[in-house]
Amino acid sequence: MFGMFRNMRRREHLKMFYQTAIAGAKAYEFYQGREDKSSCKEVDKLMRKVRDCFTSRVDGIMPPESVDELLEINMQFRRWYDSYRLSNDKSFDHAFRPEEGWRSFLKIQVAQRNFD
Repeated sequence: MFGMFRNMRRREHLKMFYQTAIAGAKAYEFYQGREDKSSCKEVDKLMRKVRDCFTSRVDGIMPPESVDELLEINMQFRRWYDSYRLSNDKSFDHAFRPEEGWRSFLKIQVAQRNFD
């Protein structure tokens, strides 16, 4: 029973990490196109924090401090997305998800052992 909850937490952490990484890459590309070097540096700094959060995992689960930090960064990218209205018809969650959908993506990650 507890294994099921542990796996659910792992999946949610993995989803939040990848969603934040995809949004960060898009934000960096956006600012780079505008030649806004200070914003590019800020996004780069946030992406280093995202990477640090992800590498802090133990048995596939991030410590609470890392989850809080990753959630805050995710919220910053959500605000960025909303402020620039990058897509009127897509929500942040829809815009920054794997093309194959989360279920298929997570199955691939588990098969490749990127889960732990």
